Amino acid sequence: MKFIKLFEPLKIKNIEIRNRIVMPAMALNFSRDGGINDTIVNFYVERAKGGAGLIIIGGAGVEPRGGGPTMF
Repeated sequence: MKFIKLFEPLKIKNIEIRNRIVMPAMALNFSRDGGINDTIVNFYVERAKGGAGLIIIGGAGVEPRGGGPTMF
């Protein structure tokens, strides 16, 4: 099989990642205020179920003064 290493575990310091498939951070624009909501949580849950070994989440507003992406 080609790319067999892609599906092998990878250890980074003391964390083992089940494979080498990485989903990079991206702007989802699933939230009007830049915060986390059920749509965003479900999006990442489905990617994890789909097999991504490492998921890097995009930015999210955690405090109103910090602002969030205002795309609408």
